[in-house]
Amino acid sequence: MIIRALDQEVLFAPEEVSACERGSMTEHGRFVGSAVLVTGAGHGIGRACATRLATEGARVAVTDLDLDAAREVAASLPDAGGLHLALAMDVTDRSS
Repeated sequence: MIIRALDQEVLFAPEEVSACERGSMTEHGRFVGSAVLVTGAGHGIGRACATRLATEGARVAVTDLDLDAAREVAASLPDAGGLHLALAMDVTDRSS
């Protein structure tokens, strides 16, 4: 999984996502001052990535088909980087 945050590109291997969910990774602060958009962040790997990015200081736009799930995730994110935003988004539909 590749996540782009402004001019940075970060590759998350599956084992890193699992470690992220457990909170065992310690390299914090890489995304302080960055704003990121995570699609499919209402559940699963997207949620884990949104949590990890927020833990590292990013302001996260949490997007998902399920707006309630996106809101729940945005509200649960650590406040390391400031405000987080929840949006309903369907990446297969340009009008959304």
